[in-house]
Amino acid sequence: MSLAPKNRSTTPYLSTRECKTVVNADFYYIFTMPSNSYSGNDNVVMNYFRNQVFSYLTYAKNLDYEVPTYGNRNELTFYNIPDNTSLGYTIRTALDYAADATQSNYNLMLSTISSYNYEVLYTTCASTGGIGVGTGGGGSSGSNTIPSAPYLPGQDHAAIDPKKYTKCFDNIPDVGATYKVIVQVLEPVPGTSLNYGLINGVGHTAITLIKQGSNGFKVTQTLGFYPTTNPFSSPSKMVNNSDQTDYTIRMIFDMGGNATDFSKMLTALENPPSNYDLLGMNCTAFVVGVCASGGISLPNAYTTVGVAGPGGVTTAMTPGGLGYSLRNAHSQGDNRVSSGPTSVGNNPASNGPCN
Repeated sequence: MSLAPKNRSTTPYLSTRECKTVVNADFYYIFTMPSNSYSGNDNVVMNYFRNQVFSYLTYAKNLDYEVPTYGNRNELTFYNIPDNTSLGYTIRTALDYAADATQSNYNLMLSTISSYNYEVLYTTCASTGGIGVGTGGGGSSGSNTIPSAPYLPGQDHAAIDPKKYTKCFDNIPDVGATYKVIVQVLEPVPGTSLNYGLINGVGHTAITLIKQGSNGFKVTQTLGFYPTTNPFSSPSKMVNNSDQTDYTIRMIFDMGGNATDFSKMLTALENPPSNYDLLGMNCTAFVVGVCASGGISLPNAYTTVGVAGPGGVTTAMTPGGLGYSLRNAHSQGDNRVSSGPTSVGNNPASNGPCN
C-alpha cells in the first residue's frame, strides 16, 4: 500500500532542515468492512488510514518529512533524524496506531498491518542504525540471540511491596464492582518475534489490574517482575511499571463482576517467585502465571532463544514471543488486542501503595 495521498507533498517546517534521511517503508494494510457496508467505502477508509498515519508522525512525534506525489510513494524523506532505528520503530507505531484508529472509527471487523519492511536508502545525518524494523523479507535491528549483558527496560526501578499495591483494591466494595486485566508487552523489535533489540533490549511484559466500583471510583495498578541484579539469574523484585509508556502491544480482558478470579490474581501478585531467571521464570512467564491463576489464557509466549557464549539455543516465554502471538491474534480479528502507545487502554497510571 502507498502512504502518499495525491494532494500532499510536504509537512509544515517544524525545524531548521540541517540534514535529511530517505527511507523506504513497505507495508501491507488489510481491513474488513462491516457486513452492512458497501464496497464504495474502501477508498474512504484507506484515506482515513493515511491521514491517521500522517497525523501521528506530525503531531504526536513532531517529525518534519516529505512524501512524494509521484514515483515510489513509499520513499519518505525525513529531516534532522538522529537515529534511523528509532525512526523505523516510529513509522511502525504510526501504522499500528492508524490501523487501530481506523477500526474504531469505521467499526471494522478487521484492521491490521500484516507485514512491514523498513530500509534506510541514504542519509546525510550523523545517524545510528542503518536498517530499522523489518518483517517478511526485510532487515531488522535485532536478533534472536541475547547478549551476555542484556538490557532489561525498567530493571533500574525501585523494588516495591506488592501487597501494599493490592491492598488498594480493598477500598472498593466487591458488590457491584467490575474488573479488567491488561497484559502489556514492550516487544524487543516491534512486529517481529526477535528476542533482542538495539533500543528495547529483551523487552518487557507487565500486567495492569483495574477494579471499578458502582460509584465510579477506580483503582489501577501496573506491576512487573524483575531481577534485582544479574538479569540471567538473581533474587526477584516487583516494580511499579506505570511510568513506562512505550508498550507496543497489549491484550485487554474484561472480567465483568468476577471478584473470585480477580482475587486469585491478586494473591499471585502478592506472592511472586523468590528468584528471577531470564530463560525461565522471567517477566513474561510471571504474567502468564498470574493470568492463569485467574482463569485467563494468553496466546503462546514460547519462542526459540539464542544465548551468547556456551549454551546454544533454548526455548522460553519471552516478550518477543508473546508480542508476536498477540499480533497474530489481532490479525485474525481478536479485538481484545491493540497496538501502539496511543491505543485505548495503554498503560494506565498506577494508584500506588496503600497502608
